[in-house]
Amino acid sequence: MQRAIAYIRVSTDRQAKDGTSLVTQRKRVLEYATVKTYELVRQFVEEGESAKTDDRPVLQEMLQFCKKQRGKIDVLIFPKIDRFTRYAADYHFLKGYLRDLGIRVESIDERFDDSPAGRFLESLLAATAQFDNDVRSERAFNGMKEAVSQGRWAWGAPRGYRNVRIGNKATIEPDPQTAHLVAKVFEMLASGEARPKDARAWLATQGVRISRSQFYRMIWNKAYIGVIQAFGITQHSAPPFIALVSEGTFVKAQESFRSSRAPRTYQRDHPEFPLRGTLRCTCGRFLTASWTKGRTRRYAYYRCKDCSRVNLERSLVESQFLEL
Repeated sequence: MQRAIAYIRVSTDRQAKDGTSLVTQRKRVLEYATVKTYELVRQFVEEGESAKTDDRPVLQEMLQFCKKQRGKIDVLIFPKIDRFTRYAADYHFLKGYLRDLGIRVESIDERFDDSPAGRFLESLLAATAQFDNDVRSERAFNGMKEAVSQGRWAWGAPRGYRNVRIGNKATIEPDPQTAHLVAKVFEMLASGEARPKDARAWLATQGVRISRSQFYRMIWNKAYIGVIQAFGITQHSAPPFIALVSEGTFVKAQESFRSSRAPRTYQRDHPEFPLRGTLRCTCGRFLTASWTKGRTRRYAYYRCKDCSRVNLERSLVESQFLEL
């Protein structure tokens, strides 16, 4: 009896939580294995992951399993090629990898064999899966671009807002639970009532926990003044997406970072490190710089005083800055 494994996938968290698609796929795999008289060794279930990339946790786990079980697995079953992968190149690469391990692939809905006609049909099905994915992506891109031109927010809502649909069109509106808290944070920073660190801590006491880097990005997000910047477009928002703070408060809140973190002038204007005090770490702090002594020479680095892992080689930073 030939030994088989199965790979099934749902692409969204909603489908994963609902479970009906997974139940159906599991049932069909079991029925197929029974008809083919395969010994079904294991089912690999990918929940809420897109097939646009092969860097999926469960897929990688399955490939490692196949490698360890080399010579002990004969066939991989999946419901359809587009459940396995959405790109033709990825499909042929994965199929070749499995073939080298002595494993063939079989699709429940798409019957093909190793004849010239079968291989042609298989390639056509893989290309069709990619074509369908590309069409969906183009539609999604055009839809988001149209949404921006109409002043609608087409992504996950920033803190202080919530996603809604008005006339079956997606946008955002102020969240009655958190909008006033986010607005208060901007006011605290703008007035000097609190430093960024203290404002973030206060927000946590109100039940809104946010990392330092996320807090920094929030303060610089123009959505809070009702401005959308995407696809080369700058567009003012349309109700119910409205600003939470005034532009003046928004700018002053950002200045609270500069006043508390900017290095002194003599530090910034150093000929050996011209970008010191100009570039920011993702945490919001200006980068400083220094020399590190090696065995035979010294090495120049831009560093962040708060983030120990941000230690960037000077030549790389400056070349990328010039390129930008």
